Amino acid sequence: LPCLSLEVNVIVCSTALEANAKAARWTDSVLLLEAMHQSLLRPNAFSLSSAASACRSPGRWAEAIQLLQGARKQGVEANEVSCSAVLAACEFRDGWRAALELLSEQG
Repeated sequence: LPCLSLEVNVIVCSTALEANAKAARWTDSVLLLEAMHQSLLRPNAFSLSSAASACRSPGRWAEAIQLLQGARKQGVEANEVSCSAVLAACEFRDGWRAALELLSEQG
C-alpha cells in the first residue's frame, strides 16, 4: 500500500483521542492534548470529552478535572458531553467531591 499523507488537524487529533478513550489510554490522551497545544491546534469540546473519557476507566478523575481546567484556560468551551465525561471519571474513589465542585461551578 502506498504511504498516505494525512494533514494533522483538530478532527484527526479528536479521532485519535476517541480511540484512546475506547482503549482507556489516558496517558496517550493527555500527551496528545499537550502536543495539540504545542502545535497551536486548539482542542474543541469533542477533543476534551474524548480525553476525559479515557480517564474514566482507570479512575483517573484528577486528570480529567485537570484536562477540563486546562481547556478552560485555553478558551475551550466545555459542553454537556465534555462535562458529563469529566463527571463520569469522578465516580471512582474520592472523585465525588471534585464532581460536586464541578457541578457548583457550572451552576
